[in-house]
Amino acid sequence: MGEEYFSATLSRPQRISTYVGMVLFALILVGSVYGLIVGAYMMKSGEAVLLLLVVPTILPIPVLMLALPRYAPKGFAVSPEGLAIVRRNDGRIPLPKSEILSIEPQERAAFKRCIRGCGVGGYFGSWGWFWSPALKGFRAYITNIDNAVLVRTRTQGQFVLTPDDRDRFIACASETLHLT
Repeated sequence: MGEEYFSATLSRPQRISTYVGMVLFALILVGSVYGLIVGAYMMKSGEAVLLLLVVPTILPIPVLMLALPRYAPKGFAVSPEGLAIVRRNDGRIPLPKSEILSIEPQERAAFKRCIRGCGVGGYFGSWGWFWSPALKGFRAYITNIDNAVLVRTRTQGQFVLTPDDRDRFIACASETLHLT
């Protein structure tokens, strides 16, 4: 029995807002760089040096915009060894079979008043450490909250995953990992 892969895609509204945000950010970045170049050209050389000191403060932003999506959840794998969270950079976060206690669906209401303690949200998905009154502390790798699945582990805490086909994922994981 091999590995079965379950993709994780953003919902349509989330995709649209992500792409609109990226386009607006690109326009602002290009406009800022263009303004710096024109400003440096129009200023005297001594003032241009001060202007060029601003450029290094802008540079980390596009680097982050290119790097962060690589850590977003791309999908989830189920194998006899356990579960794996597959990231866009093809990195994996393994959840060994011996660690997994249960896998159950979660409704959107469980995430009301949810707080992100540390992580990234909204840019090709959300991932990081979260807290909500219903679930308390958990790690999440979310693309579409309507497909949320709660994975309880022995020592690693709780994980919230969002495979596109939630019911098939739960059935496959329960059968493959022999969960009751």
